[in-house]
Amino acid sequence: MKKLIYITAAVGFAFTACSEQAPETETSNEPHTKQEVADNETTDTPEVVMVDGYAYYGIEEMTPEGAVSVEEMNAIVDSTGGFEGKVKAQLGGVCQKAGCWVTIVNPGEEEEIRVFFGEHDFVVPIDTELGKEVILQGKTDIDTFTVEFQKHLLDDEAASGNEVPQSAYDAITEDKIETSFIATAILIKS
Repeated sequence: MKKLIYITAAVGFAFTACSEQAPETETSNEPHTKQEVADNETTDTPEVVMVDGYAYYGIEEMTPEGAVSVEEMNAIVDSTGGFEGKVKAQLGGVCQKAGCWVTIVNPGEEEEIRVFFGEHDFVVPIDTELGKEVILQGKTDIDTFTVEFQKHLLDDEAASGNEVPQSAYDAITEDKIETSFIATAILIKS
């Protein structure tokens, strides 16, 4: 009888512990600060899962079908103020410190679009070949990049072995508001 009570208690505890839902995070197109992202970097090597000829990284399942071009995404953002879905792009850069963000080429524009993986929900390999086709799933976001965070991004570049002159740091004097992409998953063409 004691065994039955212990088993019932253990099963009840397991169901209670596993049924707690993760807190929901509210997202909006209102500017917010990206400094908290910089404070949580890791250097874990991500596991690779192959999906239809792409290396998959993320927290939400996805397939390559249904992706729009960067130009189409930009047009939707311009007309509606935001975009949620899949976008096909060319990989422009990878955070060399932890693989916690990437940039994608923004055709016709000088600056690339920065892609964050939630609040470091996942990473990609830092040695990922630039120029590869990628498909992102997620949504656009309006971010305020603090002076401190912009300098942190330069630190990431310096960590990759690139020389970053002091003048680049000195040129950052105020916060910058820009549209970025918050990805829940990325497919990298293999």
